[in-house]
Amino acid sequence: MKKTKLISALCAVVLTFGAAAAPVGDMISDGYEITAAADENRYVFHDDDVCDIYAQLNSSNTLTITGISIYQPPIDLRIPEEINGVTVTAIGEGAFAGESNFWDVYIPDTVTGIGDRAFSGCKSLTDIRFGKNLKSIGNEAFKDCTDMMNNFDYDTSSDNGKSRIIGRYILPEGLESIGDSAFAGCRSIGDIILPRSLTYIGSNAFPQEQTDPDGGTICCYKGSYAEDHLKSLGAGYEYANDIAAGAVTLDYKEDIRRYYQYFYDNKAKEPEVILTDAAENLLVKGRDYDLYYEGDNKNPGSFSVCVEGKDGYFGKRELTVWILEAGDINRDLKVDTKDAMLAVRYAKKELMFDPYRVYSGDVNNDGKIDSKDAMRIISIAKKSV
Repeated sequence: MKKTKLISALCAVVLTFGAAAAPVGDMISDGYEITAAADENRYVFHDDDVCDIYAQLNSSNTLTITGISIYQPPIDLRIPEEINGVTVTAIGEGAFAGESNFWDVYIPDTVTGIGDRAFSGCKSLTDIRFGKNLKSIGNEAFKDCTDMMNNFDYDTSSDNGKSRIIGRYILPEGLESIGDSAFAGCRSIGDIILPRSLTYIGSNAFPQEQTDPDGGTICCYKGSYAEDHLKSLGAGYEYANDIAAGAVTLDYKEDIRRYYQYFYDNKAKEPEVILTDAAENLLVKGRDYDLYYEGDNKNPGSFSVCVEGKDGYFGKRELTVWILEAGDINRDLKVDTKDAMLAVRYAKKELMFDPYRVYSGDVNNDGKIDSKDAMRIISIAKKSV
């Protein structure tokens, strides 16, 4: 019998008897293909001839991922939420240990546990995206994943003058336990953000607990179990709920130009901000922080936009915002022939401007500074004399 006929026959059997708690033989599924084998508790997810992901049926009628075969390396590995209607809830002990043929791993929200040594020694693994319902990470789960990083950016202060990519791992809120040496040896991991929900952290869980020159910073929430744990080790850490550890930017409106500049119009400026904490949670004004202004926010000059944490957050951040006359390229709070000459020299490519000056000098708002802007600046200067 040809393979296609065998597949059709088996599909007909499954459809005849309907969904069952236990699989019919060895189930290989990408939504289109089912074959049979001897072990009735073994499932296989077939991903378009790229890889087969193996799973074992649990007594709770859920699946634990047990291994993989990769046919077209390297790949981005996406753990399926289910195989043939059975939910994947765990990644088993040593499931992917030593595998070097995938870079990124996406774990679905259905997975609540990652077993011991699940990804240990996966030296090509660079990025893991955890599901939001993860509860436990086992012993040595990611040990010696030497290239692992997340939300990466570039750090030019590395050895040998080369750029090193560092990351920030944000472990999901709801995570309760991290096993021994779970991230030990992950020398590229950069910062790790520990959630409030943790109730257990094993020994040597992070490279930052040792004298690892590549280790980033551990961030935890003030008053959390993680803070008590790190204190007991004498390990360094920062607070994730310190406003200074998050990110803040102006919430741009139509009346504010990029690079924190307004053009003067004799009206008070009250910009809003977009504020996130170290775990990239969007904070809410009035609940998580207060917003206020310091300095003159109406007349030409600069003033500060201040955010200060409240309730579960603390600390303060400031942003400097300028109010300038259109054409005030040198930011001396007046428009004169000096600004016009700067515009002419820039238009002739005799000078290079930073973006701040470009926006100040582009008085006709056509995205560039040229002789037209220089003439308008001269006209503005004459009126101000």
